[in-house]
Amino acid sequence: MFDGVHLALIAVSPLGFLNRYVGDPSDAAMAQLATWLSVSLGSILMFNQEPARILVVDDEPVIRLTLDLILRRAGYNVTTAANGEEALVWLVQCPFDLLLLDLGLPGISGLNVAHYAQEHHPSTVVLFLTGSSDFDCLPIEEQVGHFDYILKTASPQAVVDRLTAVLRTAQDVAA
Repeated sequence: MFDGVHLALIAVSPLGFLNRYVGDPSDAAMAQLATWLSVSLGSILMFNQEPARILVVDDEPVIRLTLDLILRRAGYNVTTAANGEEALVWLVQCPFDLLLLDLGLPGISGLNVAHYAQEHHPSTVVLFLTGSSDFDCLPIEEQVGHFDYILKTASPQAVVDRLTAVLRTAQDVAA
């Protein structure tokens, strides 16, 4: 079925290494590389789709900038905001696939930003950042439609894995 057909894949890993493979698409090495591309890069890319657009909102610069770096390296299109007001400005300008949103924002709260996003961009997924591991005390289940949460102390890989899973679930539901 694949006689005479060879594929070439070139990809840059999250750490900047160039990976190149030319060979038969049924080859085990090609399958392994395809698995690496789909799992390690983390971004949801279909053949002609853009990377998922993510808005990171956190008032702590270290957390905001670290998440920006982690998610860009994973292949996502990232925009950042330092507070709820900035987040709303971005949400007025364009829709995002996912909001990575601090619950404890000063001024306009993370819940208010999530409400605005859900009202104006219903397909936007909300992933709340929290420093509390006591999720039972989070008053968000009744207030926001589609959401998930992640601890601010999560490892970079855990952040990418959670985002990827949440976006894939949302994509599957929409299909």
